[in-house]
This record gives sequence, structure tokens and C-alpha cells, in this order.
Amino acid sequence: MLARSTRSGLVESEHTGAVAVVALDGGVPAVTASHGDIDRPFFFRSAIKPVQAAVSQRLGADLVPERLAFASASHSGHPIHIAYAKAMLAEVGLDESALECPPLRPLRPEADALWRDRGVRRPLPVLHNCSGKHAAMLRACVAQGWPLAGYSHPDHPLQQAMTEEMALVAGTDVGPVGVDGCGVPSFRGSAVTLATIFARVSSLPEYAEV
Repeated sequence: MLARSTRSGLVESEHTGAVAVVALDGGVPAVTASHGDIDRPFFFRSAIKPVQAAVSQRLGADLVPERLAFASASHSGHPIHIAYAKAMLAEVGLDESALECPPLRPLRPEADALWRDRGVRRPLPVLHNCSGKHAAMLRACVAQGWPLAGYSHPDHPLQQAMTEEMALVAGTDVGPVGVDGCGVPSFRGSAVTLATIFARVSSLPEYAEV
């Protein structure tokens, strides 16, 4: 257990999990602190968006800092976020029809209400909280001359590059690969693996932008 919430002396909720702190000693990861089952595997999901965004950038996505930050995180679906996603696509001659993330409503109720007030009442791929990451991936595909259709599939060159990079920064196998909620491959590993990834991402010069 990581935390317990009480109200007037009564336990209201308990929160379980695992924590691992990793330091790199000459590039070799060493666990310096931990709590819970740090070897239990789980899917990293959106936690590794910065790695995916960095790979897209390296492959030619050519994003300015604020848009690279947008691609590195989940968004709440506010108009400024959707404008970013659409602009990222338009700059390389694409529109939201190229997105392979599933249709979704904005995560934040206030953002959802804003779009409903504008007459947008059905789920759309561009409203998906991962549309920024997907737009960056599409820009990378355009730069590389890779097929746009199927860019989210595990056997696409883009996703192969993502898998290779994940194994590199993790220092271990990150499979078997699952499918994330946005349709791209989702990698798995332990708390130690995830901590190792971010220890490397925070120190390697090629990740300075993210």
C-alpha cells in the first residue's frame, strides 16, 4: 500500500502500487529506493509518450518546442489542443482523417461542454487525448516517405523504430507488446524498467528537447 486516506478516524480509501528509484552509475541502472512489488509487469501506456515523441522528432516531425510538448503528453481536448493537432497535420498536407486513434470525447467535462456548445456532439479522433502524439507520428511518416495508412500497426516502420528505441532506453525487452487505448503498440515492464527509462531520458542529450 502506498497511501491511506482517512476521514474523522475512519479509513476511506487505500491506494496500492509500487515505487522504484533508479540511478545510473556509469550508464548502469541501480535501484536506490523502492516500495512494493517493483518487478511486477504492467503496461506503461501514456507514461512513455515523451519517448514516442522524441522518436517522431528524430525521424523528421520537426516540431517547435510547444508542439513537441503537446505530442509528449495526453491532452484534455480544449480548443487550443485541437488547434495544435490540426495545425500539425495541415503543415504537412494532412487533415484529421489521417489519424488512426479511435473517436473519443474530450477527457475534461468543461472541454466537452465547449465543443457541444459549438455543435460538435459526436466522438472524433482529433478529440482523442492522444491526437497530438498521433499527429507527430504522421509528420514523421511524411518526412520518411513511409505509408500513412497503418502507421499505428506494430509492423509499420514507425512502430518498429519505436520498439527499438524503447528496448534501447529500457535496457531490456519491453514485450510482448499490447495495444494502447489510442491504437498504437503499448509496451510493458516493471517499475524498475520504467524508472530506468526516465533515468536515461532525463540524462541523454538526444532527449534534451523533451
